[in-house]
Amino acid sequence: MSDIRLEEAKIKFQGDWLSAQDLSEQIRRKLDAGDHRVARIAAALEELSIAMENSHTLAEKVVVTKKEYEKLIEMGGGEDQASVRKAVLAYIEDQGAVPLDNASGRAQQGGDSVIKCTKCKALIEVPSDKRPIVFDCPVCGANCRLTL
Repeated sequence: MSDIRLEEAKIKFQGDWLSAQDLSEQIRRKLDAGDHRVARIAAALEELSIAMENSHTLAEKVVVTKKEYEKLIEMGGGEDQASVRKAVLAYIEDQGAVPLDNASGRAQQGGDSVIKCTKCKALIEVPSDKRPIVFDCPVCGANCRLTL
């Protein structure tokens, strides 16, 4: 897996941070020059495209006290966006502090059934009480089947 900056929609390729447009132009230039060795560039373009398709930008305004802000910045390394991103990811990794039944990976949240995706471990709100049910993980697209 390559280094990808989702915020900038860029991938590190051969030491440079390139956008999908940059990679496409490199492919075009090589093909125009008769050089058909574009597999590595195409693979980087595909990896970036998949990463962008599987990401979601949050644009929320968060108001905190000055004391809370100073603590956030201290914990996150000094930059607002990086600090908030680090805090959100820590919250997500901690499963949003939703208690799970360790045996089944299930949780109850506001009366709705919630499970952990077996592939990416994201919490998924089960769309129906019907069982068995088959649905896709909204985060990674994995096919989920719930029988109980």
